[in-house]
Formats: sequence, C-alpha cells, structure tokens
Amino acid sequence: MGPGSRRDCLDAHFGDYNWRKVMSMGTTLFQKARAAANDIANHTIVHNELTATLPADTVKQWTEEVEAWERWQQEPSSDEPTNPYNHKVELPTQAAVRRRLAEAEADDIASRKDLALDVNVTPSVLISAGLDLEAEHIQNKIPFDKSLAEIEWELRVAQAEEALEGLRHNLQIRCYLFKFKDQNVRGQHANTRAHHAIENVQSKIDTCAEEYRAAQHAIISLGTLLKKVGWKQKYLTLEQGDIREISEAEEGISVGRSLTSWIWRIKGAAEPTENDEVFRDGMGICTRSSSTPLIAVFKLSD
Repeated sequence: MGPGSRRDCLDAHFGDYNWRKVMSMGTTLFQKARAAANDIANHTIVHNELTATLPADTVKQWTEEVEAWERWQQEPSSDEPTNPYNHKVELPTQAAVRRRLAEAEADDIASRKDLALDVNVTPSVLISAGLDLEAEHIQNKIPFDKSLAEIEWELRVAQAEEALEGLRHNLQIRCYLFKFKDQNVRGQHANTRAHHAIENVQSKIDTCAEEYRAAQHAIISLGTLLKKVGWKQKYLTLEQGDIREISEAEEGISVGRSLTSWIWRIKGAAEPTENDEVFRDGMGICTRSSSTPLIAVFKLSD
C-alpha cells in the first residue's frame, strides 16, 4: 500500500467512525437526559440542603457577586469587582475557646465561685491537658463531672469545627495543586517537587480527618451524657469516601451523577449574624441558581 492509498484508507475509517458517532448522538443524548431526569430528585435535595445552610439574603448577595465577577472575567474593565472566591475564614478555634473559658474562670474567681481543683489547675486547663494527652496516645481516665463534661463538650465542638475547616481548606489546596501540576509542571525535577507538595497537603488532610473522628467520637459520648440536641445531624461519621473536594465525584460515579460530600453541606459553627464569611468559605460559593438546568432536563425528559 502506497502513501496515498494509506491516507485514503485511514480517512475512510475515520469518516465512517465519525458518521456512526453522529448518527447515534440522538440516542446517546436521550439516554443521558433520561438518566439526568431520574437523578434530578437527589441533586435537588442536595442543592436545597446546601442552600438551606445559607441565609437567603446572603445567597442573593453572593450570587450577584459571582455573576459580576464572571462578567468582568469575560469583559475586563478598570472597575474590577471584589473576587468572591477569596478565602476568609474565622471559625472558632480551640485556642479561642480556651481563652474564653479562661476569662470565664477568672470572672468566677473574682466572684468567689472558684471551681479549680488546684491552685494551678482550673477545669479548662484540666480538660485541655486531657485533649493534649490524647493527641500523644496517652490514656487518661477522669471521673465524670457534669461541669467538666460541659467544658470538654465546648472544646470538642471547637476541635471538630476546626478539623472540618482544615479538611475543607486543604482539600481545596490539593485540588488547586493537581490542576496546577497538570497544566504547568513538566520534567522529572518539577514533577518530584509537585508530588512532595501534594504529599504534604495529603498528610494535613489525613491529620484533620483523624482529629475530626476523635472529636466526633467524644461528641457522641458527651452528647448522650449531657442530653445535647442537634449534634447528630451536624457531626456525622466521616467515611473515607466523604473526604473529597466539593466538585470531586464519588468513586465509581460520574461527576454528573455524584452527590456533594456532606462536609460541604453543613453550617459553620458561627451563626450568619456573627460571621458571614464562614458560609462563603465552607460552601465554596455554591450559590448559583439551578432552575434553568432543571427546567431543561424536564423538557428533554418529556
């Protein structure tokens, strides 16, 4: 076979493949539309759960900010809007809770309501030391006391919130590093450095996950003993499949059919009136309306 005949033969095969693909496109699109219509209920529930965690006024404001930012990206001008994707988080931390408890204990001492077990050991110091010892895998059994349990409850909630926020933040970083590596990194040396950076972030993700699981295990015990309410719906069991970026699909499921992990669908520790930025960061600015895609799917399914 000469060069000309070879090219003609390849063109004939490619043309036949493209023709068959175009002819089957109607069936393929119909199957995808029908699958989307079947999955619309689950996605609608997830979308509603995500939106329900945010104040309506804030959702409207963020939607306008995102749309303004996207319009500016398409048609840049001197009047640059504020980037709505900037990371600004001020969640309760263990250090902040410890400081607040120390201030409360100082007020108790001033009002002669000192509950300290020792001159140098206040209730919050005792529980904080227990948490630190746990991190070093040292078992320390303390007799149950309701006041101590309340202090540990606050610290455990802060620990869980801090771990979840660290988990979400590092998942976002890992997602960015993967995209940056695929688009920009070339060569063995650069790839090795990129792998090390990703491994460091993955180590932080694993640490945050283990810290949350430890906190959640304690919250289950304390919540039952103290008869707390609402924590079962918020502090869920963290499975390995839940540890994924907000747009990352579940293993074995396509992106279009996968549901967002619950770690992105829960409220932050602060209420909206205290810190709106918590919701912006925790939810990843997923406030765009889905009414148009849903209507389109309904029309296709009909």
